[in-house]
Amino acid sequence: MKSVKKANPVIMLDEIDKIGNSFHGDPASALLEVLDPEQNMSFSDHYLDVPFDLSKVMFIATANQLDTIPSALLDRMEVLRIAGYITKEKVKIAGKYLVPKQRKANGLSVDMVKFTDDALEKIIDGYARESESVPMKSESKGFKQSGQLGKVMVESSEIAYSYSVANAKRFGGKENFFKENYIHLHVPAGAVPKDGPSAGITMAVSLMSVVLNRPVAPRLGMTGELTLNGNVLPIGGLKEKVIAARRAGIQQIICPKDNRKDYEELPDYLKEELTFHFVESFDEVMKIFFAGKEKVRLPKPLERLPVSK
Repeated sequence: MKSVKKANPVIMLDEIDKIGNSFHGDPASALLEVLDPEQNMSFSDHYLDVPFDLSKVMFIATANQLDTIPSALLDRMEVLRIAGYITKEKVKIAGKYLVPKQRKANGLSVDMVKFTDDALEKIIDGYARESESVPMKSESKGFKQSGQLGKVMVESSEIAYSYSVANAKRFGGKENFFKENYIHLHVPAGAVPKDGPSAGITMAVSLMSVVLNRPVAPRLGMTGELTLNGNVLPIGGLKEKVIAARRAGIQQIICPKDNRKDYEELPDYLKEELTFHFVESFDEVMKIFFAGKEKVRLPKPLERLPVSK
C-alpha cells in the first residue's frame, strides 16, 4: 500500500489454501483480522504496531481446494467457483498464449518450432488411467484406501465398502467374497489431495465390479453421493465434472436425479455427444454400468431404514 500510494488497492492473496502454522507464527490468525470487516478498520500490524484502516481494500484470494483453508478464515470469504476448461478451449489458450510465450523464453522463432492442434491435444489429454479397486486373497478381511483422500472422501469410501458388503449377494456376488479377500481401493493422481462425497457411487461400482468379476462399461463416468441405504444424493460442481468427463472421452454420465436442474443449466456445447442417466438409487446404477449384453438381475430395492423419532 505504501508502494502504490493508495488506501484502496486490490490485493491478490495467491494460493491461500497453502498457508500453515510454524514457529514463525500463524498467518491464518493474522488474515482473520485482515479480512474481517468488523476488525480491519483498525488493523494493527505486529511489526509497526500502528492501527491502519484496511476496510477499503479489496482482497482477492485464490485456492485449488477449500478443505485446507481454516473454517474461520473461509467464513470471511465469498467463494466463487470457476469452472475448468474443455480440451478445445485449452488448445486455443495454449496456441495463442502459452506456445508463443515459451518460444520467446527459449529464443525460438515461429519457423523453428510449431505445434499442431493435434499435438497440443495429445499433450493436454495424455494422462494414464488406473484401475478406480483390486482384491487380495488374505486370511484377514478388510479394506484400505490410498490416493491422499480427505476425511469426507475416506468416509464416503467406507460407506461404499459397507454397502457393497451388505449387498454383494443381492447383486449376484459370492456370499463370502469379502470374508476371503482384502480389498485395496486406490484413487488415481495420488500426489493430489482430494475430498468430498461425490465419488461415492463410483467407488461402490468399482467394488462391485471386483466382486462380480465384470468390467465396467467403457466410456462411462458417474458421480453421486451414496448413502448406507443405497440412495444417490446430489452433488456440487456438475459443470466442472462434465468438463472433466469430456476431456477424458466419456460418452455416458450417471448423475443424481436431483442434479437434473444443474444439467438443464449447462450450455449446449457441453452436453453434445453425451448421454446422461439420472438415478435415485444404486440399484439403478447397477442396471447401467456393466459392459456386455447380460443384465444384472435385481430383486426389490431394500426397504428404507426407519427414521428415529
